[in-house]
Amino acid sequence: MNISGLGNFVLISNSFDVSSWVECTYNWKCDNTGNCEDVGLNNGTHHSEATCEAVCQDSTISIAELDLEYSIYPNPFSNYVTLELDNKIKEYQLIDGFGRVIFRKRVQNSKEYIFKSNLSKGIYVLQLITNNQAVYQKLIIE
Repeated sequence: MNISGLGNFVLISNSFDVSSWVECTYNWKCDNTGNCEDVGLNNGTHHSEATCEAVCQDSTISIAELDLEYSIYPNPFSNYVTLELDNKIKEYQLIDGFGRVIFRKRVQNSKEYIFKSNLSKGIYVLQLITNNQAVYQKLIIE
């Protein structure tokens, strides 16, 4: 089955056993010229042509642009966490375990803080966003 925007899926079973729900296939990869090609079942690195194209277009970014410097401490934290960010990072957002964006903030200082306040204990994903990419870090609230 091919679902536009989601890639190719092969139905394994109708069971509620998570290990047998669906198998994602990797049919697409970037070629030497930055274009996407369908290389067949599990021979590629991307699920869909759209995902492949997004990555191939980003492959022209120089290594210097991808080199980010940042520190996140303490992690895990119980009161607040400190983010030390270089000037390439423009904003960040906190994502919960369900994939919901808890908050998003533009970087105003090289040192930012996230306070626990109304956040529940658990594992979150901190997304650091530049003009050309996003970096993800696990963040644990005790």
